[in-house]
Amino acid sequence: MIFEVPFIKEIYLNQTKLQFDYVWKSNLKKSWKGLVFSIIYLATGLFFIGHRSFFGVIIFSIGTIYLYKFYEFWHSYKNNKKRYFSESEKHVTNFIEIKSKSIWEFKDDFFKYSDEKCEVKMDWSFFKNFDIVEENIFLNTSHVNISYILGKDEISESDFNKLVSFLSTKLERLDVSS
Repeated sequence: MIFEVPFIKEIYLNQTKLQFDYVWKSNLKKSWKGLVFSIIYLATGLFFIGHRSFFGVIIFSIGTIYLYKFYEFWHSYKNNKKRYFSESEKHVTNFIEIKSKSIWEFKDDFFKYSDEKCEVKMDWSFFKNFDIVEENIFLNTSHVNISYILGKDEISESDFNKLVSFLSTKLERLDVSS
């Protein structure tokens, strides 16, 4: 299967948002749990400190560490988000100027992606799995946080279904998008 996909700003921006959320989802969940533990430890520590127990100081200290870890993560998350979307906007401007389109090839032996900036040809062993998030296929590579995203809006619904079927024979399908 070969697809020639023109660059559409709205689809690209939606996919970059989906990808960012997809990559950060599990870490955000862990971080929020850490914040909850922090609040519980801080409240419990204050309770014991109010009853003049040294044990309260230890619990309060643990809560403070959890709170600091949450703050570090949240600061990093916000900075990465700002930088990521800033870079995405730069790509949009560039892709619009050159009237970019991408070529997606799904063959039995390899996957090939090309656009005006790059060309990549990979054996299927390079990928670990795929997922479908809001009618977008995420081809996840074995390398951390690298995904190729192709949406149903970019190809026909029948081609999308054929592609999902093809990928199911090549890769394990994740079900983490819920």
